Amino acid sequence: MERFKYERNNSFWEIYLDDIESSIVSLEKAARSKYYQEGLALLELACFNQSKGNEYTSVKNQLQAISLFNKLQVTQLASQAIINLAAQVLALQDYWLVDELVMIGLRICDDRYASTRAELIRLLVETCSIRGDYEQQLVFSQLSLEKAKQAENPILIAQCLLDVAKAFDNLDLLDSAIVYCDLSTSISAQFGVCSTLVRARLTRAKVSEEKGELALAIELAENTEEYAIGLNMLEERIMIADFLSRIYTQSGAWDLAYFNQRLLGVLSFNNSFSTLNSKQIVYWNQVANKANHRSPLGQASEVIHHRSSFDTKQIRFILLVFCAVLLAALIIYSILNNRRRSKLRRARMILDRHSYQLQREINQEQIIYRYAEEIQKGIMPTDQEIDSILNDNFVLFKPKDKLSGDFYWVENQGGLTYVAAADCTGHNVSGALMSLVCASALNRAVISEKIRMPNEILDRIREIVSNCLDKGSTAHRDSMDISLCALKKESNELFWSGAVNPVWVARKGELIELKGDAQSIIEVNCYKPFSQHRVGLIPGDNIYLLTDGYKDQFGGGSATQKKFSTTKLKELVLSIESERMDIQGNVLAEAFDDWKQDNNQIDDVCMLGIKYYELN
Repeated sequence: MERFKYERNNSFWEIYLDDIESSIVSLEKAARSKYYQEGLALLELACFNQSKGNEYTSVKNQLQAISLFNKLQVTQLASQAIINLAAQVLALQDYWLVDELVMIGLRICDDRYASTRAELIRLLVETCSIRGDYEQQLVFSQLSLEKAKQAENPILIAQCLLDVAKAFDNLDLLDSAIVYCDLSTSISAQFGVCSTLVRARLTRAKVSEEKGELALAIELAENTEEYAIGLNMLEERIMIADFLSRIYTQSGAWDLAYFNQRLLGVLSFNNSFSTLNSKQIVYWNQVANKANHRSPLGQASEVIHHRSSFDTKQIRFILLVFCAVLLAALIIYSILNNRRRSKLRRARMILDRHSYQLQREINQEQIIYRYAEEIQKGIMPTDQEIDSILNDNFVLFKPKDKLSGDFYWVENQGGLTYVAAADCTGHNVSGALMSLVCASALNRAVISEKIRMPNEILDRIREIVSNCLDKGSTAHRDSMDISLCALKKESNELFWSGAVNPVWVARKGELIELKGDAQSIIEVNCYKPFSQHRVGLIPGDNIYLLTDGYKDQFGGGSATQKKFSTTKLKELVLSIESERMDIQGNVLAEAFDDWKQDNNQIDDVCMLGIKYYELN
C-alpha cells in the first residue's frame, strides 16, 4: 500500500489510494433512503470543511460519500464526487494522484454517463497541460469533446472545444486553435455560457498575439473586457488585465500598459474591488499621474509648505494624519515581509516535493519504455525462429530511438516462405504504434485469411490499416513502405511486391533490382492495385530486403557530410556477396557505424539478407 502525503498550512493529511479503490469496488446492499441522504450530507460537509481549510477532513468526507454512493450503485453521484475530489487534489498540485482518481472514476462510470466521463477526462487535459505534455493534452481534449457531443451537452461542448483550442495553441498549431476558439465562442454565445465565452475570446486574442497580429489581439481583448465588466466576472477580468498589460507593452503604449498593470494589482488585492467600473479606474489612474507617483512623505511636505497660513491646530492635525499613515505603512510592510518569508519556506518545500515527483515520473517513463520495447520485440520473430526457416541469413536492425517504426517479418504458410522488411511513419512511440498496427494486419492477411500472393496481401493490408486509422479521423498522414517476397522452393521462384521499398538479388557479380510501386500502403491521393514480379532463382543467389534508413544516413567525416547513397550500398553488397550471410551482416553493420561516426542517426535501419540455396 502506497501512501501519499500533502502539506497545507504546516499540517499534513494523508490519502491511501488502495483504500479509495477498495471502497469503490465494494457493492454491499444497503437501504437506499438512509445511505443516500447520508451521502448527500457528507458531500455538503466536505464543501464546508474545504472552505474552512480543513483539507484532511474534507477528503475523508468525500471518500465516505463515494463509498456510500457506490454501495447503492448510484454511479453518477459517485463519479461526480470523484471529480470534486480530483479537482481538490489538482489545486494542491498532486497531478499523479489526480490521474489515478480519474482512472478510478472512468472505471465505475460507463458510457451511459457521457457528460461525467467528459468531465473526468477534462481533468487529465489539465494535468497534461501543466506537465507540458501537449500532444497527450490534445488527445484527451479531443476525447472529452467526443464524449460531450455524445451527451449532447452544449455547455460542456463549448468548454471542450476551448480545451482543444488551447492544446493546439500549445503545439503552435495556431490556425487550428483559431478554428476551435471560434466554435467555442459561437456555441457559448448561443447557449449563454458566459465564462467560457470570455475565456474563448481571450484565448483567440492570445493566438492573434502569437501570430504577430497585435492590433487584432488588442481589439479582441478590449471587447472581451467590456463584456466581462458588464457581467462582473472578477477572475476573467484579472486574466484580461494581465494580457492587456503585456500586449500594450509590446506595442509601446506605455500609459495603457501602466493602467492595466495598476488595474491588475487592484483586482488581485481584494475581490471586493470586482465591482469597479472602467470610469472609476481611469479616474484613479489620472490622480496617480497628476501626483507624478510621489511618495506620501513628499506629498505631505508640499501640503504643509503651501498651507503655511493654517493655524497651529490644522498643522498638528495634518502631521498626526501623516504619522498615522507612516505607522500603518510600516505595520503593513512588516506583515507582508513575514508572509513573503513564509511563502519562500513553503516554496522550498514544494520544490523539494516536485523534484521527488519528477524523478519518480522519469523512473516510471523508463519502465514504460522498457515495457514498450518488449512488446515491439514480441511482434518480430526471434533469431531462432528465423534460423529455423532461413538457415543462412542476417538481420541488420538499428532503431533510431529506443522504439522503432521499422520492423521485419518471416513466416512459413501454404508451402511458401514469406519475408518482409517494413518502414512505418515516425520514430519512437508513434512509429512503434504504427508498426504494431501494420504487423497485425500482415499476420491477419497471411495467417488468418490465407492470402498467398504478395500483391494481394499488400492490397488487403491497405484495407485493414486504412479502416483502423479512419475510425479516429477523416484524414491521416500515417503510412507504411514495405518490401514483401514469397519464396517457392519447389519451382525456384521468387514472387515479390513492394510499396516504395525495393528487393535486390545479387547473382555472380550482377545486382538485379526490383523497384516497389510509387505508393505507400496508405496512399491518400489515389488507390491503385499493387503490381507483382516473378524472378527465377538459382542456388547461391543472395536476396536483400531493406528500408531507406541505411542509404539516407549522413556521415563520411566532417569534410563531406553527405548521404551513404544507394549506389554506394549496392557496391558494398556486391563486394561481399560470396561471403556467408552472418559475415555480410557484420560488414554492413561496421560500414554503417564507420560512415555515421559522431553524427546522429536520422532514421531507423532495417535490412535482411538470405542465401537462397540454404532454405529449408
